[in-house]
Amino acid sequence: MFHKPESEGQQVFAIATPGEVNHLALSADGKWLAYATPDEESGKSVLVIQKVGTSKLAVLKGTEGASYPFWSPDNKNLGFFADGKLKKIGVYGGGAETLALTPNARGGSWGSKGVILYTPQIGSGIWRINPDGTHDEQVTEKYFLPEESSHRWPVFLPDGEHFLFWGGSFANADDDPISWIYEATLDGKERRKLVQAHSNPGYANGQLLYLDKRGSLVATKLDIGAARVGEEKRVIADVVGFQASTYWGAFTAAENGTVVYNSSAGSTLSALTWFDRAGKELGRVGEVGVLANPSLSPDDQFVAVDRTDLKARNVDVWIHDLKRGTASRFTFDPAEDVSAAWSRDGQTIAYRSAAGSVTVDVKKFQGTEKEKVVLEQKAKIGRLEFIPNSWSADIFVP
Repeated sequence: MFHKPESEGQQVFAIATPGEVNHLALSADGKWLAYATPDEESGKSVLVIQKVGTSKLAVLKGTEGASYPFWSPDNKNLGFFADGKLKKIGVYGGGAETLALTPNARGGSWGSKGVILYTPQIGSGIWRINPDGTHDEQVTEKYFLPEESSHRWPVFLPDGEHFLFWGGSFANADDDPISWIYEATLDGKERRKLVQAHSNPGYANGQLLYLDKRGSLVATKLDIGAARVGEEKRVIADVVGFQASTYWGAFTAAENGTVVYNSSAGSTLSALTWFDRAGKELGRVGEVGVLANPSLSPDDQFVAVDRTDLKARNVDVWIHDLKRGTASRFTFDPAEDVSAAWSRDGQTIAYRSAAGSVTVDVKKFQGTEKEKVVLEQKAKIGRLEFIPNSWSADIFVP
């Protein structure tokens, strides 16, 4: 969906796309839209660029596995993430170039002074790098708080010195005092709070954009020099897709005031599916949803899987009973709980929780016993988060 601000005579119309659309990015002048879409043959996401207001589009070869694209100021290049790396590619031809390692990237932005900001992994602060791969260094580590889980979704402001980003925790509480959209500068000396939010920021023609608690896309005036937002908030769109596991809303904005958003989930829908060894589909389990990290119990009777509740904007571990054909919620914390790993006897499940600090919790599969924290890692710049993926035979949790 396309939107222009009321001051220029508002226009709203749908943009026809050839298939599923994820990870939107508008050029600074609002003329070109880039997005990731699954390749018809491989199924891997590739980058497509499309001129706004037309059906003219082009698939960029060499972008397999791409996510979170962002434009160069001159619209000649795209930055993106693929294969655990930050890359760039020319939109008029040429192969992709690797700039840095990014194990689990969370957004990037290319400023008017030729600097790229990016978040290399889920528990990281924001880094800077030149488009030729030089001068790679941290920017926000000076004010990374112990209570914070991440700094992510950087967005350069027009001067190329100031930028916006989200910083906070994934406790997912309405009264969360940690999670904010901030304004900061490249020198890394300070950051200033703008609004409490669980959303990526955007900037368009003097306006700060983000998703509010209801999931609506709102805009409010931003005074960049004073790092102050206006009291009035205007709703741009009532429903915008949202990825609860990453705090990413499916919208993008351009400096000229153009806004493009996707009203769908912003996440790929899938279903638990059985296949034989030859790749033939044998059947499906449960309902279609935003699912990830399925884990089969040792006796093959149950499947634990991450399920995103789009209305509650939460991610929890669910258990599917394969024999009875039922499903039940296993974790109940408003924070993100994911990546279940079964004990060898099938009686206990370990999973990752992000309620403030990142922990690995264990909980009995049956009964009402509360979970226990067995491993905790306080937020720290550059860390890799604990994620359980297997359970050895000699580990016992009473």
